Amino acid sequence: MAKPAVPQAPSEFESVLAMLKAVGHESRLRLVAILSSRQCSVEELATMLGLRTPTISHHLAVLREAGLVTLKRDRNTHLYRLDDVGLTQLRKTFRSSGQLAGLVDESEFGNWDEQVLQSCLSGRKLQVIPSSGRKRLVVLRWLASRFELGQRHSERRVREVLTRHHGDAENLTRELVAARLLQRTRDGHYLRVEA
Repeated sequence: MAKPAVPQAPSEFESVLAMLKAVGHESRLRLVAILSSRQCSVEELATMLGLRTPTISHHLAVLREAGLVTLKRDRNTHLYRLDDVGLTQLRKTFRSSGQLAGLVDESEFGNWDEQVLQSCLSGRKLQVIPSSGRKRLVVLRWLASRFELGQRHSERRVREVLTRHHGDAENLTRELVAARLLQRTRDGHYLRVEA
């Protein structure tokens, strides 16, 4: 007999997503606003918002599951209040772009540069040179990587290398220099500049 799977704790991304979904509804956001200053029962909240008690109970369940609201029993009454721990976690996540960036693993989405190159290359030949600035820079950086850092390259050598990848080597050379990926020396040679 197989053992039942142990449920895993949600990741930080899943927790933040649940919180945002929870407050992404007008009534739930109003509940959070009310509960930020006091604790209330379902009946009190229903009266304040003009909603039925089952509707309020549903919204409170969503907020509790997201970690934004806590429940306290007072005899026969359930009192709800804002959970400062959950709110602090949400606030901390949005404090800086570094915190936000830590929510996702970029490897899940693939490498953007690789995707751009795949759409422009057929084998090692450039079929398309993008007009978009960011995509064009990806292609130019790829072309510049054909040259070794710190080594001087003659104009003829630069033309040979670029012609392997595209027919307009002269224009590409100018673009590589303009993008500061290749630098022309006083004696007419080219150096690859580290981007």
